[in-house]
Amino acid sequence: MKKESMDKLKQLMVATYRKFGDKKALLLKGKRIYTGNEIADEIENETEFGIKMVNNMIQLTINLLKRD
Repeated sequence: MKKESMDKLKQLMVATYRKFGDKKALLLKGKRIYTGNEIADEIENETEFGIKMVNNMIQLTINLLKRD
């Protein structure tokens, strides 16, 4: 994947998660609860969790495109 495409995807994901802010929990992973802002921070900082979120979005997109 081209770097520009990857950067654009990350920007879109961050913007989407920022819309949710800290008002409610969006994701539960283990004993940790993430808000929209926390997920956006993880993606921006390219943590292991943030990278996994981006990769999962790519995999989901591919799976949806492959469906009939």
